[in-house]
Amino acid sequence: MKKLVIMLVAALLVTLVFSTIGCGGEGGEATPTPTNTPAATQSPNATQTPGNTATPAATNLASPDELTRFIPLSVPSGWSIYHSTEGEIAKDPMSRHDCTHASVGWSTPNLDDIVSLNIYDYGAYLAGSSDDPKWSGSQDTTVGGYPAWKIVDTGQPPYAELTVVMQNRFVVRIGCGSESNLNQLSALIDYAGIAALK
Repeated sequence: MKKLVIMLVAALLVTLVFSTIGCGGEGGEATPTPTNTPAATQSPNATQTPGNTATPAATNLASPDELTRFIPLSVPSGWSIYHSTEGEIAKDPMSRHDCTHASVGWSTPNLDDIVSLNIYDYGAYLAGSSDDPKWSGSQDTTVGGYPAWKIVDTGQPPYAELTVVMQNRFVVRIGCGSESNLNQLSALIDYAGIAALK
């Protein structure tokens, strides 16, 4: 019971942070920034150089409704909506650039875990950004051919997070208490479809 209460409090805090700071992601963490190499040849260890605009940046943001279309309707058996789908157009609190955002949360059976999904469109901002995409303890990886960063903390309470960056523009972030649940949800996301948005 104590573990359930801790997980619920942690999930509520994550949800409050997202709703308070809008498109900025979790407080205190750098906004993930991809490389400027085409997706097919991206190295997860490559770094962004300030002002590098080799990849054309988008100037229009996808609408929250367009981002919401990529929230999976079919999730693992027993998952139920924990907080309903939300979309917004906001200013990133750190960069003051416009961004759009869509989010949803699920609870797993017996409220063993809360799984949060956030999809962002940062438009032209990421292509010219020199922000460091990594944070302490993260591991470089790729998901669907796109650069990604993953963190798994097996402490109490456990926590897992995956951030995937597409086309120097879109960011998908999944957070939950279980790496298994994280991987299940990640497998349901159409990363290429998000990357293809104009």
